[in-house]
Amino acid sequence: MRAFSDLEKQLILRMIELDDKSDSLNVLGNIIDSFYGKSHLPDHCYVELKSPTDVSIQIREDVLEINGQDWIRIVDSDISKKLLIVVALFEYLETQKLAYFMGDLDLDSLGEVWIDTKYSRCEFLDDDLKALIYKYSRKKIFVSETLRVFVNNNFKTDEELRHEKEVSSIAEQLKFTRIALVMSIAGLIISVLVPILVTSEVDI
Repeated sequence: MRAFSDLEKQLILRMIELDDKSDSLNVLGNIIDSFYGKSHLPDHCYVELKSPTDVSIQIREDVLEINGQDWIRIVDSDISKKLLIVVALFEYLETQKLAYFMGDLDLDSLGEVWIDTKYSRCEFLDDDLKALIYKYSRKKIFVSETLRVFVNNNFKTDEELRHEKEVSSIAEQLKFTRIALVMSIAGLIISVLVPILVTSEVDI
């Protein structure tokens, strides 16, 4: 099992939290609130899911008019990067059978869509990323027991825990070896000094 970044650990913990709640839906849209707090995405935008090839970021026109084109690139970079991190993590967990992605939920967006609000479509997402976002946005997630144990072990595998135990055991042995060595040296010094002191006392 590969190492996970702090951000990936945060996402995995969120997955397990949602998986344990009977009244919560463990899906991508609810997991990415780890990035943005209570709302799934910034309230000025959402991700529209029409098909594996038609996925786009929709930004409120009023916000767009205020902030301009340069701001759009910042928003796109932020959302695209975070979605890429999530779907790449999902792909790995699915391949390793650490999590299972089931069903095909009828979800057509990520984030909150405001009623009677005009949005502008932004075509920034890579085609390969679109397909993955669409796929994982519509799947319900089930966390494996293997992943739960891994998380409970502070994100360490059994092999890593055994290695840590071995290192700890070796360190403990070295500690006693050092103590024994110090005692041996002390005994040697005493065995040398005592006859000298006794001889000196007799001479006097």
